[in-house]
Amino acid sequence: MSVAKSTRKTPKKPLIKKDPQTTRDVLAKREAFVRAYIENDFHDVSKVYQKVYGCSAASSVSCASRLLRDANIQTMLAAELAEGLKLARIPMEKRVVDVWMRRAFYDVADILDDNGSLVDTMVNLSKAGLSVCIDGIDVKPDKDGGEHYVYKLADRDKALEMLQKYAQIIKPFDAKVTGSENSGAFVVEFLKTGEK
Repeated sequence: MSVAKSTRKTPKKPLIKKDPQTTRDVLAKREAFVRAYIENDFHDVSKVYQKVYGCSAASSVSCASRLLRDANIQTMLAAELAEGLKLARIPMEKRVVDVWMRRAFYDVADILDDNGSLVDTMVNLSKAGLSVCIDGIDVKPDKDGGEHYVYKLADRDKALEMLQKYAQIIKPFDAKVTGSENSGAFVVEFLKTGEK
C-alpha cells in the first residue's frame, strides 16, 4: 500500500501590522477596566466592562468574563493591588514610627513639672503628641485626706528597642499579590526583598 503525499501548499496568511495607536488604545482600555474593577470592590464585572467599553449589557457579560480570565489582566490586577497596598501601608508605618519615636525620645520636662504634676492639660499634651508617653495614672490618697496623682511614663529604652525591631521588620519586606482567575479573590503575601 502506498501513501500519496499532497503537494498542495497552504497559502500563507498575510502579515498584519499592528498600529501602535491601536495597541495603546487597547492597553488604555484594559488599564481603565482594571482600575474601575478595583474601585468597584471587585463587584459587578459586567457593569464595569459595559461602562469602560461602552457596549450593550448582553455582550458585556461574556466579554467581561473572558477579559477577567485573561492572564495579562490578572497580572495588571495584581500589580495595581500591590501598588495600592504599598501606598496604604506608608501612612500606617509612619504613624507607628511616630509613636515609637515620641516614646523613645520624649523629655520628661515637657510632661511633668518639678512637683510631679502635669505641665499642661491632657488635652494639650495629646495635641502635642505627648500623651502616648504616659503609660498610666494612679490616684493615691495623701495624708491630708486628698488625692495625688502618680504618672507612669513610657520606658524609653523599651521604646528604642521596639523602634529598632520595627525598623528591621518593615525594611526588607515587599508585597506580592496573587489572584484567582475566576473568583476575583486575591491573596496578599509579604516577602523579603529579592523574593518574587
